[in-house]
Amino acid sequence: MDTTVNYIYAIYLLSRCDGFIASGQCNGVDMVLSFHETRFENFYRFANGEE
Repeated sequence: MDTTVNYIYAIYLLSRCDGFIASGQCNGVDMVLSFHETRFENFYRFANGEE
């Protein structure tokens, strides 16, 4: 339970930032993007094995 709460809280804190860098695709990235009401000023997502 504590781990889940800490994870959600960390996702929320990341969503409050002005910029965001993500590595690959996971549900955490999707959650950060959905919690952020507007677009990030700076956003970059590294692709795994793609160009």
